[in-house]
Amino acid sequence: MTKISFKPLARIDLEEIWSYTFKKWSLEQADYYVVEIHKGIENLSINPSIAKTVQYNNNEYLKHKINLHYAFCRIENNELIVVRLLHERMDFLRHL
Repeated sequence: MTKISFKPLARIDLEEIWSYTFKKWSLEQADYYVVEIHKGIENLSINPSIAKTVQYNNNEYLKHKINLHYAFCRIENNELIVVRLLHERMDFLRHL
């Protein structure tokens, strides 16, 4: 398995996803959803070919859909770096 790390904005994204889900639904749903995101990222670290390679703002990312969010990642030195976790309705160019 490739090592996984989160950029500061990705950590903030994850916290905001949890907070929104908690307020809108419940503690259990917020915890469940964040666990599902982590599982999706772990799957991506094991098999990066499941993601699409995309270009945004002159940077190349692995883009992988996890439920209603997309994980934008890079691989550097055998490490999966999660750059952002963005909702499918967000303007990716603006947030990357």
